Amino acid sequence: AHFIHHVATFIQVSNLIVLLTEDVLKIVESKISLVEQQEHVFLLKDIYLIPPSYKMKTDIYSKKYGYLQLLDYNELLRLAVKNNQIIEINQKIGQFITQNHSILTVYHQKEALLEDYQPIITVGRERTTMQNEEFALRKIVEITLRAISPAINDPNTAIDCIHHLGLALGEVCRLDGHYLIYNDYQSKARVIVPQKPFQEILYLTFYQISYYGREDISVILAILEALKIIVEKGSKEIKRIVWGFSHYILEGVNFEQLRQLDQKNIQDKISGLKKLCQTD
Repeated sequence: AHFIHHVATFIQVSNLIVLLTEDVLKIVESKISLVEQQEHVFLLKDIYLIPPSYKMKTDIYSKKYGYLQLLDYNELLRLAVKNNQIIEINQKIGQFITQNHSILTVYHQKEALLEDYQPIITVGRERTTMQNEEFALRKIVEITLRAISPAINDPNTAIDCIHHLGLALGEVCRLDGHYLIYNDYQSKARVIVPQKPFQEILYLTFYQISYYGREDISVILAILEALKIIVEKGSKEIKRIVWGFSHYILEGVNFEQLRQLDQKNIQDKISGLKKLCQTD
């Protein structure tokens, strides 16, 4: 009886939403800790250009198809320093790959590579939330879409999901940038990890929710509340991105079909968001 009660509690939607949100927060916090506590790791906003002295390059492919689950970045850094190489990651964690997809590109000055990079790469049949906050976000989005579907019609669960998405994205936005760079002790870039810009993550999180929930005023209001959560501690750039995205959300709303009080509630939310997004 205790086991059945535990399983029933564990699989409750509200608990699942919280667990997925915590997964996102833990992954983001681990990356932020790397950037803030390790001098050799930093975020790069601009496009990184490989130095011209590294003229040779070799692509490393997976030996099987599936989802890219894990990469050992510390081991990649060790090998890059040892062999005077620059290693660029070509696939993001969670990406579905085949034997034809290049996972790593090794830039080097010697003619041959002596190291085996396959043990550093983990490819599996399923995506996991390890090193992949976007997958956890995607799972919350899926719960939201099911909740607002006509078959289930559970707006309260959808609103709960959207609020948790706002909380999670409020942390994800702290990693806005094109690359996570691992340097050696001489501050030379050795491992280049691509990052998905926050603007793209924001769009991928809400575009389906805003489309399928465009006729539900509670969903639209919840999205605007989530945007307010994101910008509460966001940088000027994040505030600019979120304010621009709010216009995209409102483009799908037919104001002529809304009742007067619904229109007022939306305008109040927009006014509050605008105040938070205003910068000196």
